[in-house]
Amino acid sequence: MSKIEMLNIISYLVLALVFGYHGYNRITDGEFLWGTLFLVASAGELFWTYHHWKKAKKNKQT
Repeated sequence: MSKIEMLNIISYLVLALVFGYHGYNRITDGEFLWGTLFLVASAGELFWTYHHWKKAKKNKQT
C-alpha cells in the first residue's frame, strides 16, 4: 500500500468520524433530519474507506 493510498484511507476515516460526531450532536439537539443526513454521510465515508482499503490491498497482492 502506497503512502497516497494510506492517506486516502485515513482522510476517509477522519471524515466519517467528523460526520458521525456532528450527526450525533444534531440528533441529541433535536434536529433529527440533519443528524440523520450526517450519519448517512458518515456511513458513506466508511463504505468508501473499505472500498479503497480493499482496492489497495488487492493492488499490493498483484
